[in-house]
Amino acid sequence: MWKGVKQMVTWRLKDCPRCGGDTYIDKDVDGWYQQCLMCGYRLELKELNVVRKPITAVIDFEDETY
Repeated sequence: MWKGVKQMVTWRLKDCPRCGGDTYIDKDVDGWYQQCLMCGYRLELKELNVVRKPITAVIDFEDETY
């Protein structure tokens, strides 16, 4: 492992759809994946790139019909 780089793996106990073993979620150069520790089952996960636009309100103070 590179010096100064911290990596944390998320475990999901008994979550493998193939054998019922423990899986972990990690990321490599191809993206996020979930892999079983016992049988090696691997599932590529989708990345959620949610871009939130700021909400702007326009109030016309010249209009006195509030």
